[in-house]
Amino acid sequence: MTIHIHIDGDELQELVTRIVHEVVNKIRLPLRYKHREAAEMLGLNEKQLHDERKRGRIRGYLGIRDMWFYKLEDVQAYAERNPSK
Repeated sequence: MTIHIHIDGDELQELVTRIVHEVVNKIRLPLRYKHREAAEMLGLNEKQLHDERKRGRIRGYLGIRDMWFYKLEDVQAYAERNPSK
């Protein structure tokens, strides 16, 4: 048996976003990520993430020893705004 489902791009993106949010809410993830970890999660290199932070496109937080980190919700929000990255 074959089933064909037709979903336009916007509907598919909304569906995937809802599924990801459900999964994230069910598993325990760290609440913040180091610069390198956030870059990997977003498919960026560290320099690109630095540039995005400097441009105000993602919020970063300066921690102890001048190390940058990123909150889970900020990484998620950036990923939702930039699905192609």
